[in-house]
Amino acid sequence: MVNPFQTIILTKLAIGTIKMRTQDHELTGTYQHHSGTIYHVIAITNEHAHQNGWEVDAGYFDDNSNWWSRPIEDFLKSCKKI
Repeated sequence: MVNPFQTIILTKLAIGTIKMRTQDHELTGTYQHHSGTIYHVIAITNEHAHQNGWEVDAGYFDDNSNWWSRPIEDFLKSCKKI
């Protein structure tokens, strides 16, 4: 099943209105969860807003194109960079 958000992104990419790229950050990259699942972290968010109570999050997806965001501290407790 295709996620509607992915469809929008792919459609916009196809017509050239936006381009998606991985954020250049030391924490982006490929990680393995303790269960064995592989995740691809493409963005770290809220780094400059954490003083205002926002949590720093990781934006990531798996090999089945499921997307998530999660506080980076929680993500790093269960995943290791590979």
